[in-house]
This record gives sequence, structure tokens and C-alpha cells, in this order.
Amino acid sequence: MFGFELPSWMDIVLFIVVFLFLMTIFGAVMRRWLGIEKRKLFFDTTLNDHHKKIDTRLRDSFIVLLIIGYLINSTRMDLNKDPLLFLEPWFLIIIMIISNELVQAYMERKYAKNPNDYLYTLSQLVFFLLIIAVMLTTIFFST
Repeated sequence: MFGFELPSWMDIVLFIVVFLFLMTIFGAVMRRWLGIEKRKLFFDTTLNDHHKKIDTRLRDSFIVLLIIGYLINSTRMDLNKDPLLFLEPWFLIIIMIISNELVQAYMERKYAKNPNDYLYTLSQLVFFLLIIAVMLTTIFFST
């Protein structure tokens, strides 16, 4: 009706499968090329106590931002106004991923044993952003 349809479950599943496949292949190639050990999925990757404190503060602040964004956008929608883009959950999650990965890369550059760890983290971040940009600009979810 408005030129935008919500994606079906099959579109979402296809997006997740393609995304995970591309990230896995890219990660394997970069690990081999940079000589980095395989990392565990969802593993606590903080390097020291200082990094852990920064990571915790970042995550806590984004949870607060998500709640504030929800409250502001829900009241704007009650007043028949458009929601603010920078307070949308998907936008905040992408910003959280970028900031966490940049902090991770900085800490790896400064404290990691393998000097190529930060390059791997930065390359993963850039590849993640490229995948998201390509899938959003090519209207991946359109039917």
C-alpha cells in the first residue's frame, strides 16, 4: 500500500542464512591469510579488566538508549509523527556493533599477543557493513 511490505519469514531466514554463510567464509579466509587462531562463537573476547569495563559500559548505555528510543518513538507515533531514525532499534544495534568492534580492535592493537588480531576484527567489521549495505540497497527483502 505504501510501497514497502514487511518481509516474510522465508525472506528473513534466507537473509540470515546468506549472511552467516558469507561471514563464515570471509572469516575463514581472513584467519588463514592473517595467521589467526579460530575464535569461539559468543565467547567473551575481552582482553583485560579495562577492556571488560569499557565493554560493559558500552552495552549498558546501548540498553538505556534502546529503552529511551522506544519511549520517544512510541510517543511520537501516538502524536502521528514519524519516528526518529537514529532511535530505531535496528539503527542502534548497528551502531552498537560498530562501536564494540572498534573498541575490540583498539584493545587488540594495544594488548593482543598476535599483531594481526586487530586487522581481522576491522576486516570483519568492514565486511559486515558491506553486506548490510548491499542487502539494504538492493532491496533484499522485496518480493
